[in-house]
Amino acid sequence: MAEYDADVIVVGSGSLGGFVALEVAKAGKSVIILESGPEIAEWKITDNYHRSPRKFNWNDPFGDIPYAPNTYTPGYIDADLGDVGQIPGALRSVGGTSRHWTGATWRLLPEDMKLKSTFGIGRDWPFSYDEFEKWFTEAEYAIGVNGDNDADLSGQGLGHTYPPRSKPYPLPPEAKPYLVQKLQVQYEKAGYRTEHGPSCRISQPYAGRPACIGNNLCQPNCPIGAKHSGVHVIEQAVAAGAELRSNATVDKLTVDGKGRITELSYLSPKGDRTTLKAKVIVLAAHAYETPKLLLMNELANSSGMVGRNVMFHPVLNMDFYAEEPVWTGRGQFLHGSIMQRRNQKNRAAVPSARLDYQNVYPVLKITEEVLKPRRSMSARRWTTRSAIVPPAMSPCRC
Repeated sequence: MAEYDADVIVVGSGSLGGFVALEVAKAGKSVIILESGPEIAEWKITDNYHRSPRKFNWNDPFGDIPYAPNTYTPGYIDADLGDVGQIPGALRSVGGTSRHWTGATWRLLPEDMKLKSTFGIGRDWPFSYDEFEKWFTEAEYAIGVNGDNDADLSGQGLGHTYPPRSKPYPLPPEAKPYLVQKLQVQYEKAGYRTEHGPSCRISQPYAGRPACIGNNLCQPNCPIGAKHSGVHVIEQAVAAGAELRSNATVDKLTVDGKGRITELSYLSPKGDRTTLKAKVIVLAAHAYETPKLLLMNELANSSGMVGRNVMFHPVLNMDFYAEEPVWTGRGQFLHGSIMQRRNQKNRAAVPSARLDYQNVYPVLKITEEVLKPRRSMSARRWTTRSAIVPPAMSPCRC
């Protein structure tokens, strides 16, 4: 009987866990990928989304699975959101949460990694942008990022490429949706520059994936697979020899005399338990599930910081009317941004921010507004609003 079930076991099948498994398999080592959620085909997610009334719950099309709850499952997380009202959409599914991200692939700026020494706030990263740059580049080529090689993404009008790059983007930018073209012209009159936002919605066929055709369905999923997600990496890893086990909820970790995790066990949906041993065990189960698993097993928390300081990026949406139809919902979901506030000198007082042109299909919000009950002052009763959006006015969101 073999001492180990695999050289490496990876817990979590998102992009990160997938790339670890892929590299191990390519090196000729045995690797098992464990995922607590099921395998769900892209066509099924698209079909579920079309049928769901909860259009802005990106987790909903993946299903509410009793043995693999997600962040939208009632009672699963106790989120102290204050007045933000936004729940992070962590998934349990083969491919991970990257299945429903927008595909935006902004790099950090050199200043972002040295906030304390540059602006006197927060903390500096333990390494600099220059040390990290090659990994940005490797990731961009691995997932297929399109971008403008001449863009200044600091928003400060530097007149040259920023942040610095050692290689050009692997793909050129996609065409601008009509909405972005119109907004760019109007905002430039007021002194606001629009920059193309890099993304992994590929503009040309790349690594076996078809080019984006503007389905505008990046969330909850790309129906043709043009946007990178962990599913693509898992497929590559399995093709390279990795073994995928879905519906496997890891709950127990065992350490050896040196404090290294060498054994784990997981439950099937029916409650059957399986124990596995490996030379190396990698936890790549998202920023929620990884610390939860460590805390459950009282591991790696001598600092008392495991599970603390988890942050996500809150979003403020603004809707407005245009003077002409701008055909929102046609083309890419997210294309360009105004970034003057991204890296200004007063970041110690005013947080960094972007204004993204979010090309969202507006019919649902218009319908909700039109059908919203409104009290009639004359009849003193609730009536159904009968207002009609003028045909020349096309709401859009940015």
